Amino acid sequence: MATHRGGNYILSLLPTPVAKADADSLLLTSLSAGALSAALNEDAKDYFYAACVTLVDGIQGCERGMYTWATVKCYYSVFYSLRAWLASDGLCLFYVRHGTGPKLKVSGYWLQSRAGQTPFNCGSGGTHKAVLTRFARDNSGHRLVRNPIATISPLEWLMNRREDCNYNIARCVEPGAPHHFAEVDNHGVRAMLSRYMADTRDIYAFSVDHAMLAYPLAVLIETGNYLQSRGGTGIDPEELAFLIQRCSDNLGAMTALTNVLGSLS
Repeated sequence: MATHRGGNYILSLLPTPVAKADADSLLLTSLSAGALSAALNEDAKDYFYAACVTLVDGIQGCERGMYTWATVKCYYSVFYSLRAWLASDGLCLFYVRHGTGPKLKVSGYWLQSRAGQTPFNCGSGGTHKAVLTRFARDNSGHRLVRNPIATISPLEWLMNRREDCNYNIARCVEPGAPHHFAEVDNHGVRAMLSRYMADTRDIYAFSVDHAMLAYPLAVLIETGNYLQSRGGTGIDPEELAFLIQRCSDNLGAMTALTNVLGSLS
């Protein structure tokens, strides 16, 4: 099973046991920056494949009417896509455990893979908040960030839908559909995927009626194109076949989606 290569490489540069001061004072050399960049390029491919798998899983959830599961999976696809994007940009998120017993603490850091760079604290809130906040900060002018959903940041809107499912709502909505999947439920997954794939003006990606599926699709496509411009997504033929096999319903292959996945491999 693949690990977070970038984070593990950084930890290998630190003493054992590690003190917080060790992480704070780490300085990348040209050699270590190059090694970290190579590790992050592989991480980016792993994260992107995870984004593809979770999105396909979310689409399968929609097809089965399991909309709570689909909501969580569509959110996770965005999280993995954006982590892949940041890794491709040479940004590594890693955590250091320091102290012992009741004084054991975990500190999170970002580190840019360039010579002379030192780690900086990623703030509070965990990995998901760190990734989404960092991507929004570094790409504030990008269409995936600047266009709101229901007057708020699209990443915040998506996280709110996921937290509703995981924490805020005691009972799953099934056999009904939540508002954010009502159009998918009314018209069918296949029909809505075709509309979302053909949308070149972001009519659907930032609409509260469609964004739960249309926005993760837009993020996946944009991230895949970005990784391809920087060396490739790393999806091999066996992995692509696995994904395509699962992009189907009772009418057969969902061609609009399989074509997109094929173009990103």
